[in-house]
Amino acid sequence: MNVIYRKTTELSDSDIENICGIFSEVFPEHTRSVTYFKNEFLNTDLGYSFHGLLMDGEKIVGSQSYIPFVYMVDGIEKEVALSVDTMILKDYRNFDNIFDLLSKGHKFLKESGFAFVFGFPNDNAYPLLTKGLREKDIGNLSTYVLPYKIGGC
Repeated sequence: MNVIYRKTTELSDSDIENICGIFSEVFPEHTRSVTYFKNEFLNTDLGYSFHGLLMDGEKIVGSQSYIPFVYMVDGIEKEVALSVDTMILKDYRNFDNIFDLLSKGHKFLKESGFAFVFGFPNDNAYPLLTKGLREKDIGNLSTYVLPYKIGGC
């Protein structure tokens, strides 16, 4: 297995279709179109995102994406990355492949000048990240929703 990194602008439509197909297979309750993918990953502070691709020869078998943001920290702009959509096809899902995809991604971003990486792992990924890969849990994200019209139509 090999992990390569590409900007969204460097991915072909065929690459994006393959990534969207993997997404639908790994998360069967969701689907993603090429248009949705481009909207999500091109509308960023840099105009692109980064994608780690787990390759078996020429075949994409896993992916992890990083959406770049510019944060102000003590009045200084810092580039940070939101880790999203970590996925590997079932036949390739093992600790080594997951470890390579995550650790090489963090190394790539650090070498690219990003101050830090953060994410919101699902219940399956959380134990692996915090115990297996020793990532820091810095807090919970609570989401609250207010109805648009309380008691009315």
